[in-house]
Amino acid sequence: MPEPPGRFQFARHVMTNQIAIGLGLVILGLLGLDWYLADGTGTLFLVRKGAELIEWMAFWR
Repeated sequence: MPEPPGRFQFARHVMTNQIAIGLGLVILGLLGLDWYLADGTGTLFLVRKGAELIEWMAFWR
């Protein structure tokens, strides 16, 4: 019997090892490209903004 509409079906969307490794390689490649072209300034910006977001979220906890 099919699931009623509006309910999640988790079994249909699975993160396989191959997908996880591919995503990891893409992320590492983009970090390396940022480091090569811009000396890591984009990565540093994202890390700083991420730290600000964590502090902001901890304030509202």
